[in-house]
Amino acid sequence: MKRMIFSMGVLMFLWAFTAQAHPPTDIVLSYNHDEQVLHVKMKHVTSDPQEHRIRQIIVFLNGQDFEHHFFVQQTSAEGLDEELYVPAEEGDVIRIKAICSQAGFAEAEIMVPAKEVKAEKEE
Repeated sequence: MKRMIFSMGVLMFLWAFTAQAHPPTDIVLSYNHDEQVLHVKMKHVTSDPQEHRIRQIIVFLNGQDFEHHFFVQQTSAEGLDEELYVPAEEGDVIRIKAICSQAGFAEAEIMVPAKEVKAEKEE
């Protein structure tokens, strides 16, 4: 009987822990050609952005492991908003893998669009 009660207690603890841990969601990527910067915005709601956070973003450029970024806390309790230097050209594919410090991960990718050409003003 004691063993059963102990086992149920452990299972309840594990269930409560995993109920709070979750991967990031709603990842939005955009690319700035002029600065060669990938803007990453993702939702990851937590009550403690230092303990339960996006701990790592892995950047892949055209399928190759490009760079790893580690974080000690999120931008806010709602998620992470970060700019990452990624030298890319039109047509390149940038994929990110965002990893939660407690459980799970999410991925998103963007194909670098053509650089916008600004029209000159006529005087």
